[in-house]
Amino acid sequence: MLVSCIGRKLVLDQRVEEEVEEVIEIVGETTTVTGLYSYGEIAPFIGESNCQLHNQTMTITLISE
Repeated sequence: MLVSCIGRKLVLDQRVEEEVEEVIEIVGETTTVTGLYSYGEIAPFIGESNCQLHNQTMTITLISE
């Protein structure tokens, strides 16, 4: 599952398709890929406990058996 920030799409425009193609190349064409656009991710930075907004990022979650 790919979650990309809408700000990233606005900045990269057509290049977001290249990002998805790169992910498919790495995980394999037989892997089902889905995704969505968000308005950013909220998570702590390294070494911090408070969450912050991460903007223009892409988060990839891979689930397997």
